[in-house]
Amino acid sequence: MPSLVASLISRGILKPVERHYGSPSLKEVLDAEDVDPRVYSLDGGMPFEAYFLERGPSDWAVFYSERGSRSGEVGFRTENDACLHFLNLVLRDSTTRREH
Repeated sequence: MPSLVASLISRGILKPVERHYGSPSLKEVLDAEDVDPRVYSLDGGMPFEAYFLERGPSDWAVFYSERGSRSGEVGFRTENDACLHFLNLVLRDSTTRREH
């Protein structure tokens, strides 16, 4: 993960002095990386075959919705950690980019 963050910093997408990385900034990075908005959700719901970042009552969850099931779910105490994990999953999946 550090190399992904370093790459985003070197391309000017992330700022190295800021440690907090919340979901509004996450949307901007996903758009800049040309990620198709149909393959992820930052707002809840549960479409099929999409990555999710979901806020719970006291934590955050990142998972992939596969045929209505929450696949590979990982919980996080902070939004920052959840966003970084979500970004790592989405950007490493070559099928998430928009088709031109």
